Amino acid sequence: MFIHLTPHAAVVPYGICTDDDGNIWVAAKGGLFKIDKHGNGILLSKKHDFPRKMGPFCTVVCVQSKILYIFTEDKDRSTQFKILNYDGSEEHSQFIDGRVQSMTATKNGRIFLTKKPDEGQSEILSAHIDNPLDWEPVISSDQIAFTSLCAIDDGHLVAATSAMPVNMYSNQTLCLIDVEKQSISKHFSSRGRERGEVYFPREIHLYQGDIIVLDKTGRIQRFTIDGELVGVFGKIDDYTGNGFCIRENDVIITCSGIVAGQDGQAECDDWLEKMVLTEQPLVH
Repeated sequence: MFIHLTPHAAVVPYGICTDDDGNIWVAAKGGLFKIDKHGNGILLSKKHDFPRKMGPFCTVVCVQSKILYIFTEDKDRSTQFKILNYDGSEEHSQFIDGRVQSMTATKNGRIFLTKKPDEGQSEILSAHIDNPLDWEPVISSDQIAFTSLCAIDDGHLVAATSAMPVNMYSNQTLCLIDVEKQSISKHFSSRGRERGEVYFPREIHLYQGDIIVLDKTGRIQRFTIDGELVGVFGKIDDYTGNGFCIRENDVIITCSGIVAGQDGQAECDDWLEKMVLTEQPLVH
C-alpha cells in the first residue's frame, strides 16, 4: 500500500492524475483530494457531504497546469465539470447533461468525454479548455458503448468499448478512433482473461508511445498504438483497481476492496498502490 485513503475520507476513489509538481490528485466519491507527491499527507481537499449519494466514475485530469474535475450524484442525470487551479480555486464550473463516464485531454487542451449510454445511444463529445461550453459530437453508436477514453493527439483516440446492452456478458474491445473522420479506424483485442484480451477495461493511458490498459482482472497490459500486445506490465488483485496514472515509470492505482478489520469483520477500504512498470514473465 502506497497511501491509505480511507482515514482521509477519500472513499471509493476512481480518477487519479499528477500535476507538474508531481503531486497526486484523486477523484473519489468522498470528493477531490490533492496529495503530497511522496504520499506524506493531504495538501488540499474538497469533500462531498454525502459520499454515498455520489455516482461512480468521477474523474480528474491535469492539462496545461489546470485540473479538470468531473463528478455526479448517483441519481442525477447531469455531471458537474470544473476547471481548477493548483490551489483549488475555480476558474470554470458548469453542468453537462448526462452522466459522464470517462474524460481525457491532449497536451494542446482538447478535451474528450463520453457518457453512460442514454436511451440506447453512446457518444463522445469534444471541447477545448479555452472554450469549455462548446461541446461538439465526435462519434456516436447504438451498437457499442464507449466506456473509457485515452487521447493520443488532437485527431486520434483509443477507446474501450462494450456491446450494448452493457452487462457482465457483453463483448469488449479496444478501438482506434479518427476524430476528424468521426469513425472507428480499427478494433483490436477482445473480451477475455488471457494475455492480449481485456475484461471490462477501467482506464487507458499513453506510455512511451504505447498504451497501457488496466482492466477488472487487475492486469496492466501494454499495447502498441496499432493494437499489438507488448506484454503484461503489472498485476493487482482482481476487481480492486478503479483507475490509474503514470508518473515516470511508476503506475499509481486507485483501489477499493473488502478487507478484514481489526475486529476480524469484513469492511470496505480504499487506498493507492504504486508499482514500477515491468514486463511480467509469461507463465506456462
